[in-house]
Amino acid sequence: DPRKMRAALDPIGPENDAAILEACQWGDQVIAAWGTHGAHLNRGPQVEALLRASGRSVLHLGLSKAGHPKHPLYIAYTQQPEVWT
Repeated sequence: DPRKMRAALDPIGPENDAAILEACQWGDQVIAAWGTHGAHLNRGPQVEALLRASGRSVLHLGLSKAGHPKHPLYIAYTQQPEVWT
């Protein structure tokens, strides 16, 4: 819930980055899809940097006008992942 995220004192938490990097290692694909709420606390670019540092190819399901990887809730079911360059 974006409202709860914005109201939280520490919406990221101390182990979030480690969990993201760990998931990159066991996931079949790394698909970025946080939507425009990634602008909160400038977290989107931070997570993008983490994903790219994992050494895995990073995919997305479309990009917003501001360059955020679109959230799956707001795109067509038929949209296929594409490489995020």
